[in-house]
Amino acid sequence: GDCPQVANMFENTRTTFTTSVVRFLAWNMPYHVEHHVFPAVPFHRLPDLHRLIREDLKVTAEGYAAFSRDYLARRLR
Repeated sequence: GDCPQVANMFENTRTTFTTSVVRFLAWNMPYHVEHHVFPAVPFHRLPDLHRLIREDLKVTAEGYAAFSRDYLARRLR
């Protein structure tokens, strides 16, 4: 979904900002960049890791609804 096709996971993976309920149900996988760049970090520590690397994130989305809306809008142009 529109992430560049490059090797750098900070550029080719998206972190999605969601509610605490979504993060809980998805085992913090909305912290997707964090999970892929540092796969040994346990899911319950991903929020802490996120706070450390947030400024380095290149591709983010403000929730799944916003991502889906923007993605579809780009495809329908």
